[in-house]
Amino acid sequence: MEITSDTILTLCDTTAYIIIGFGDSIINGGQQTDNDGLATTILSDTLSVIQGRKVHFLNVSEKSWRPDNTFEYLKNTDALERMRSICS
Repeated sequence: MEITSDTILTLCDTTAYIIIGFGDSIINGGQQTDNDGLATTILSDTLSVIQGRKVHFLNVSEKSWRPDNTFEYLKNTDALERMRSICS
């Protein structure tokens, strides 16, 4: 799984709601899609307007894993906590 510096900065944003989704590319049929066209980006922007505060809807995926495999990996490891520990 690729973790970008933008993702870590997002996880460190204590003023925002953070939602984690799995398998955004499945919605697009595996086709290359610009970031602005991703369901998670559209949801982030829409929910931010509705909530009146930043909402980060993150996409967690791995090319060779199905969304349920990715979810199980994150559930059974401390990967998210390790990322958040960078913030402190």
